[in-house]
Amino acid sequence: MVALRKQENRMKRIAVAALACIVPMTALAADKEGRSAIEGAGFADCQTFVQEREKKSTLYFRLGGWVEGYMTAANEYMDDTFDLSPWQNTELLLLLVNNHCTGNPEQNFGTVIRALSQALMANRMTEQSPIVDVTEGDQDLKIYREVIVRLQEALKQQGFYDGGLDGDFGPGTRAALKAYQDSVGIQNATGFPDQMSLYRLLTPESGMQPPQP
Repeated sequence: MVALRKQENRMKRIAVAALACIVPMTALAADKEGRSAIEGAGFADCQTFVQEREKKSTLYFRLGGWVEGYMTAANEYMDDTFDLSPWQNTELLLLLVNNHCTGNPEQNFGTVIRALSQALMANRMTEQSPIVDVTEGDQDLKIYREVIVRLQEALKQQGFYDGGLDGDFGPGTRAALKAYQDSVGIQNATGFPDQMSLYRLLTPESGMQPPQP
């Protein structure tokens, strides 16, 4: 998973869509009836997660660690998977979960994460890719070259980019991303590949509505 240092108030601007459309999906690995045991903090219910997130409690951060462990295990044991969440950071994943859990307080946190992992399958990376370091002021993003290629392709499809799909986050790619950000009303656009921009550009087919600026 990419590491992105961001201020909390910037991440709060990412509006996320409900996961209701994916929760009924089958688990990644389970018994013949689609069941599997949930261990540790993942046994909490959605209501507890929402409450603990508001308090930024120790349990909330334990649940964040539980998600990271779940994704790491998925990377290890799923076929044809190098990284299940190649650009989504933990905070964005937890925002998605929080949005769903707010309307479904009785559901199990671990079950929601299992469903979320199914939704991530379509955009997973199946092979290792070099890491590119992208900086903007005090922001520092380590992002896979393959993700930059996907970003360039998405920008090209929408008419913002006419360069090559080379995975190089150079001036042309940055300018194209800034033009896209300006077009959708993202405030203080700089061309930095923040979570909001990546979400909007790289998950249009996920069934989730894009975040609002």
